[in-house]
Amino acid sequence: MAQQFFVIGSALAGGLAGILISRELAKVQDVPLPLVVGTTIVSAIFTLGAGIYLAQKAGQNVGY
Repeated sequence: MAQQFFVIGSALAGGLAGILISRELAKVQDVPLPLVVGTTIVSAIFTLGAGIYLAQKAGQNVGY
C-alpha cells in the first residue's frame, strides 16, 4: 500500500507539473535544450532520492 501511495503521489505531482509546463511552453517559440535536460535531471534525482529514502527508512522500521 505504501508503494502505491508513493507512486500515485508522484504521478499526481508529475501530472500537475506537466499541466503547468505545457501552459507556459505554449507561450514561447524555443526552449533551450540545456534547461530541459537540467530540469529533467533534477526532477529524476529528487524522485529517485525520495524513493530511496522511503525504502531505507521503511527497511529500518522492520519489526518496529
